[in-house]
Amino acid sequence: MYKSGKFPNVTLKWAQTIDGQLADDTHHSQWISGSNERRYTHQLRSYHQGILVGARTFLKDQCQLTVRDIEFKGAQPARIIIDPRDRITQALKENPNLIDALNAGPRRTYLLTDLLDTDDDASYICLSRSKVIHVKYRFNDFKQWLTGGLKEIAHVFELLEKRSLDNLMVEGGAATLSEFLKAGLDRKSV
Repeated sequence: MYKSGKFPNVTLKWAQTIDGQLADDTHHSQWISGSNERRYTHQLRSYHQGILVGARTFLKDQCQLTVRDIEFKGAQPARIIIDPRDRITQALKENPNLIDALNAGPRRTYLLTDLLDTDDDASYICLSRSKVIHVKYRFNDFKQWLTGGLKEIAHVFELLEKRSLDNLMVEGGAATLSEFLKAGLDRKSV
């Protein structure tokens, strides 16, 4: 099924409050870490070809997921959004300006979803004339969906970026991080 596109090494990254929460009491998750920790996060991002968040986190924060605040001359990591319930496409129908947030920055955004049309599994299409790539992968079990979908993203990434997706950083939200841990995808040997 995959001509190339091996499963990337996965790094899970999160910030938490002193009481172990991923958001403060007002449910804000941005800026709960200090400036030194944020610079360290940007340093970590610089070692990865892709940064992944869940759809809910992207819709709430419209996160850039770029390397900033440090000296960096490499290629920006791709932004990858997992969206098993197709929330992004639904949000685009309600707010077409969201495409600007998806297009922001110097690199492509990859959406991993399985609720597109009933075409062949593991196909991808471009949204409009943007830098947003839908990667569709269909499977019943979430771990298999996530594993297969990430392999397919790695394959599509190689085709479009002309480089391999060796290292993937998962930055949130809480449900996405939990799913990666439950599926055991935070390990290098998948």
